Amino acid sequence: FFFSSRRRHTRFLPVSWARRCVQETGTLGNQVTQERSFLQNQLNQAVKDLQQVKASSMQQIQMLENQLAQKSQELSKGQVKVNQETAALKNEIMKANKAVSYTHLRAHETGRNLVCRLLLEKKK
Repeated sequence: FFFSSRRRHTRFLPVSWARRCVQETGTLGNQVTQERSFLQNQLNQAVKDLQQVKASSMQQIQMLENQLAQKSQELSKGQVKVNQETAALKNEIMKANKAVSYTHLRAHETGRNLVCRLLLEKKK
């Protein structure tokens, strides 16, 4: 068989082209693997960050709930005290609203009230 140099060159071209493609594909494969690894690491870090934020938020929520419960207890105690004071004031008002006789009122009359009453009686 006689092969021309041109024919031999074209004959081996697909083999060298295939080798080059395999090499480039290998390089691209490595780049894709590295990029994938990088993105996976970033995703893992983002998940860790979110978990930390969630834990911190849960702690803050728990702290606020505890403060709310404490304030609620304080308000409840204050309400009991107000209710007791209100009941005491109602009792005093009820005692003060009892009807008394005219003689009883005159017994507690002061000098100024007496003068005013006498002046009013004179005008009539």
